[in-house]
Amino acid sequence: MDTYGGAGSAPPFRSLDVSKLSYSVAHVRVAKVYFLVLARLMACADIRYMFLVGGFSESPMLQVEMRKEFCHLLKIIIPQDVALTILKGSCHRCT
Repeated sequence: MDTYGGAGSAPPFRSLDVSKLSYSVAHVRVAKVYFLVLARLMACADIRYMFLVGGFSESPMLQVEMRKEFCHLLKIIIPQDVALTILKGSCHRCT
């Protein structure tokens, strides 16, 4: 008997559909962001704007979900070149 459950049996991950896995991982990441935003909104009542910056903010799935869930509470701002926004701000602040 081998480590995968039986003599000659294939590892269980060989039949895994990778496209579904990455889809699920993306949904988990969006859900995590959603709950973090929701927790912050519950802690601070005077938040009016949400800036989506950084690499994951380029995700169309994240952008759609954040707009769908929070557009009635916040103005959602997504700058162009969002992956570079933090770097540009850091460089600007240092000069």
